[in-house]
Amino acid sequence: MHKILVADDEEDFHLFIDVALKEYNLSIHHVYNGNEALSELQRQHYDLILLDIMMPEGTGGDFMWAVAGKPMLPPIVVMSSMRDAKLIENILSVGAAAFIPKPIDAAELRSTIKKLLNV
Repeated sequence: MHKILVADDEEDFHLFIDVALKEYNLSIHHVYNGNEALSELQRQHYDLILLDIMMPEGTGGDFMWAVAGKPMLPPIVVMSSMRDAKLIENILSVGAAAFIPKPIDAAELRSTIKKLLNV
């Protein structure tokens, strides 16, 4: 069973992720800011990270810079309602595997997960 870490500060988004990915039989762990995501990543291995950019107490950008270049890092899918091309370019350049704009399209999310996890 693949393990996914979801870092987003909106409870409704976590519920959306659980419903959208239910058919894949994934173990999904939820955190609500970048600092919690960093702590969780140090505690256990994940096969994929879904990461929001704008969160309190450690943004997704802070998380990306903190883990940039680390060995054995799982694929990171960055999600944001921000559509700034330079921001997206910077995030992808420091190691994000994909960017999905919010509001998230469930089909696009599932397609990205299938591609990155081979499920």
